[in-house]
Order: sequence, then structure tokens, then C-alpha cells
Amino acid sequence: MTIPPGAWPCETFAAVSRAHVCSIKSARIIGLVAQRPPRGRRRCGSHSQILPRLLVLAVILLASLGTCLAQSSPSSSSSATSTTSGAPPPARTTPVVDAIATPYLLSSGSSVISTLPIDSDKGVTFQLAPLPDRISFLSLQLCGGPSVAPYNVSDSDLLRSLGQSATSARRLTLPRIFISTDAATTQPGPDSGAAQSWILGGAATIEVAQESGDVGAWVSLWPPEDTRDVAQGNWTVLAQLGDDGNAAPFSLAIAHGLSLADTDRARALVTSSNMSLPLPNLDITILPSTGSASIDPYFNSSLCAAQTAARAWAAGNGPGSMVQLNASNTQRGILRDQKSAGQQRRQWDITGLEAASNYTVWLSAQDPTLNNVTVWPAIKFATKTADNCRLVYDVPFCPNVAYSIPIGPEVSTDNALSTINRTVSPNLSNFTQLLGTFPCGDPYFGPYSGVKDCGDCLDAYQDWLCAVAMPRCVDALDDPNVQSAAAQNSTVLTGGPMSANTDLLPYVVNRRDGRNESRQTYVDDELSPGTYGELLPCIYTCYFVSRSCPAPLVQWSCPKWGISAQRSYGAFADSGAEGIGARENGGDGSDFSRWGGPTRYIAQDAFGNAFCNAMGVDTRLSEDNAALPALDGRRAWRASVFASVALYFLLLA
Repeated sequence: MTIPPGAWPCETFAAVSRAHVCSIKSARIIGLVAQRPPRGRRRCGSHSQILPRLLVLAVILLASLGTCLAQSSPSSSSSATSTTSGAPPPARTTPVVDAIATPYLLSSGSSVISTLPIDSDKGVTFQLAPLPDRISFLSLQLCGGPSVAPYNVSDSDLLRSLGQSATSARRLTLPRIFISTDAATTQPGPDSGAAQSWILGGAATIEVAQESGDVGAWVSLWPPEDTRDVAQGNWTVLAQLGDDGNAAPFSLAIAHGLSLADTDRARALVTSSNMSLPLPNLDITILPSTGSASIDPYFNSSLCAAQTAARAWAAGNGPGSMVQLNASNTQRGILRDQKSAGQQRRQWDITGLEAASNYTVWLSAQDPTLNNVTVWPAIKFATKTADNCRLVYDVPFCPNVAYSIPIGPEVSTDNALSTINRTVSPNLSNFTQLLGTFPCGDPYFGPYSGVKDCGDCLDAYQDWLCAVAMPRCVDALDDPNVQSAAAQNSTVLTGGPMSANTDLLPYVVNRRDGRNESRQTYVDDELSPGTYGELLPCIYTCYFVSRSCPAPLVQWSCPKWGISAQRSYGAFADSGAEGIGARENGGDGSDFSRWGGPTRYIAQDAFGNAFCNAMGVDTRLSEDNAALPALDGRRAWRASVFASVALYFLLLA
């Protein structure tokens, strides 16, 4: 099963917090810290007379989020395809050093691995050479080791017994970072008066800006203050110093760069956001979300930990060895003006998965020119149980379809699509001829809207037609009257006021269950799926036709919510009681945690929960209403920075 709506998985987001703002002399720390700090200023320590400033990673993200994938071909899918195993490439040979006894001097662009025992009374310390009037970036990742469970900071009795505030209790179980630029403190620690931060999710990046006269900098990583009876174990620490003047060697994005299209029982299709600049070495890492092959939330932001676990999972003849990643480029879901500008998305058809299983996927990108790796927040999904839902995408006559449709095991995909096309193509041709009678190209009589034209009208109709001709297939529900927000029969639709979907249920109708036949007879007669669940199209797929087409010609109308709509359509999870609107029905939740990010028009959240079949209208509504800027350049971080909060503990709290 997927994670329930409203439950925030601590391994989903790279959790970061608002900044501690302190006066600056020569150093700044950009790190992942596990608390919402108090407002205002605080004293950061005086031993070295250097008062660092703790910032989130927004500066680094300007480059990493603006660096994107682009191809010049206008087709929906290019020929830039590749097939690889699910295992990440072999890890580079990295020197193993002892950084506890004495600080280890890192050279520009170097990487080393060190070991930090959980019971150590010292930290691992890395020395940075003097670099006056320049900025150095040091990235730290925990590649593996023990996990220390956080305290339940929502338990006021527990906090009183600990003598801690919620903020300080959050910090207790996190590895600590100390920074010094004073030659008298070359192994900074808890009693040194050095500036302190905390590493969250197994990864952090530290920025040090040295001034003239500075003799270098020293960064120490210590075990948590409270290990909660975890007495044994060693952390494997990967330390990477960036090249002089370049970006950090490791960057954590905040906005989601990857989304789930859909799954069937053995496959999943995930897609990057549309991107505008060439981005080499874009890749994904996949792991089971539970079980021995998964990684603990303690390491959720560490690509090193995820890739180490993925290599182990893919080794031998176990389930991970069957996973294949089939990558290609696509322009599905990209607006026409963005397509003409050459924007593309990267998609991965992941095969060899186990049925009824949960998985987590990270998107990462290597930029060899900057010697930088960027990691986006992970997404989650669950494969289906039944074998009568089959994933299809890059369908020529329905280019925005990328989901499972009902097909029986004995029917080939080609035959099924051919059957469906016998309905789609004639209807689309007839509508195109009708639209051709309107003077679309006439500069005086053609414009009927300030924001829409005949091309938008045809696109909207095609998406609606494909949504009803190619029903989105999900596992049939055991009790749709309880498990679905859709009307299973007309008796509940009285035309009176309806309540909002406060339980966040999907709009699913069971088909071929003895009560409801498929809306298209060829599905039952020729595709032969048996009983299946249909995830209903979002009602906005219908509204988009009426809002995009010339009304006097098309005369399009949609069913009314509360009267008949819920038999054929669903609504976004954040819609109001009338099936429209956004950020209603309880809103985003604390810190945008309810849906997994700063967005609205929720047809599917970041945890793999789908509420209605959107055909991309959710993204277009978000862009049209500036709810979430498209991730097509340096604007992407603006929306994402609002999610810069400590979300690691929300599920466990």
C-alpha cells in the first residue's frame, strides 16, 4: 500500500530548516539542521571570534535546479534511449583515512572516507587550507552506520521529563557539526565554543568564506549528544571538498524534480520535470521502501547511502537483480510554447519490480564541469496487485497518456491500442473538422480568448477524449462504498450540498463487478480485463474543453457536481465541497507536509496516492495560476524555498 494521505514520510524530503542568522566575520555554514530555530538572533560562540551564519542551500540550488535537460526534437519521445540495470554505477575508489586522531587536510576537489564510531569521544575533523577572499564548499554524507531514533517531540510529558524544548529535543539524536577558523581550535567540539550545526538525513554542505589573514578552517563531525542506548556501530563518512570557486560537490534540491506517472504490477514510469538546459548524467536510484534492502530515514538525504544500498540490493540473484531502467526523452505534458523552446523531460520505465510492493526513487544529476552532484527529494510508489492493469505510454494517438489501462493478460498491448484507436481517431478527426469551420487563423475574427486559441481547444478535447476512451486502471476496491469518494450509484447524488472529500479517498469505480460495466463496451468485450477499478478522470479535464474552445461553436457542457458528476469524474484532493478550487479541504497541512511539497491542484501526491486521472491539467492549472513555477530554469527554487523546513520528524512525531 502507498503511504496514507496526510502522513509525511521522513525519507521523502531533504529536510532543511530556516536559518539561524548570526553576525559574520569570515565563515558561513550551509547545512541541514533538524529543527525550526527560534526567530531572531542568537549567539553562535566566541572562542574563535568567528560568528558563522547558518543558511539553507538556496544559493547552491540556483545553479543545480536551473540546470536541466533539453533536446531540440519536437517529437513526444526522442531516440535518446538507454537500458541499464537497477544498480548504480560502481563506486569510485576513495581513499580511507583516519580523521579522528589528527585533522585530515583536504585538497581542492578531493574526496575521502573516514570512520566515526558512535561511542567516540572525538569527532572526525577535516582541515581546509587557507583560501583568503574565496569560498570553500565541504560536503559530508553518511554512507551507512547506526541509526538513532528521534524523540517524539509532540509528547509534552516526554519533553518535560527530558528537560528539553521541542527544538532542542530534535537536535539530541543528530550528528553534530562544529566549525572553527581559529588555529588554536583545530579539533572543534562541544566544549570548544565553536559554531555548531546538526546534520539531518545523512548529508550536509558547509560553506566557508575565509578572509585575509585566516590560517584555514577545521570542520568536525561528532556523534549525537544522545545516542539513545545505541552503543555500537560506526558511521562511514564521505567528505568531499569542492574545486576552488566552483559549486558545492553535493547539493540537495528542495522542489521535487521527479514525479510518478503510474505503475502496473511489475513496472513503474517516473518522469523528471521539464527542463531547459542540457544536464548530463541524469540518473535515478531505486530501493524498496521497507525491508532489509531499504535505507533508514536517518540517511534519507544521502545519495551515498542510497547508492550503497542499491548496489547491495542488485547484487547476486535477488529481486534487485531483476530491475532494469529504460530511459528515454519525452515532451509529454509540456506546454506548446515550452516544446517549441526545446524543453524535454527524462522518463524511466522501471521493469522487473515485484507486485504489491513499495519503492522509493531518488533523482540525481552529475555536472562534470562543476564537479557537482545534485539530488532531488525522493518519491514513493506502490506496484499494483492484479495483472489486468497494464502500463502504456508514448501512445501516438493519445500522447499525454502515461498510465495503466485495463487489459487482460491474454491480450497484447498492440491489439488493445489498435482497438482503442478505432474510437479515438474518428472522434478526434470529427472534432478537428468541426473546429476547422471556425476562423482560427483570422487575426480579426479568430481570437475568442485572451489566453486560449484553437490549438489549446484541440489539445484539451484530445486529452478529455483519451481519458474517457482509455480508462485509468487501478486495483479493484474491496468495498468501494467505503474506500472511494466516487458515487457508486446515483442514489447518493441528490443535488443538495455535498461535503468535501475530507478522508482523502480516491475517486474509483469498480468495473465489471456485477453492477458497473465499463464506460466503453470494447473494454469489456475486446480488452477482457475482468473486474478492475477505474480511477475517474478529474472533472477539470472536462472544464478545460469548455474554457479552451470557442463556446458558440463547440457548445460544451460538463455535468454538475453533486448531481451526476461523481459518477463519471473525480476531483483534486484539495478541492472544496463543489469539486473545484485549490488549497481547500484542509489545505496543505503544516509546512506543506500534507501532499509532499509546496503545490496545489492535487491529482496525485508525492507519496504515490492518486485521486483522479488528471491528464496533466493539474500541472497546467498550477502554472496558469502561479501555484508552483515550472521547473524550467532558475525560477524553480522560488517555490521550493518555502518548503525549507524540518520535516524529518513529522511522521515520527
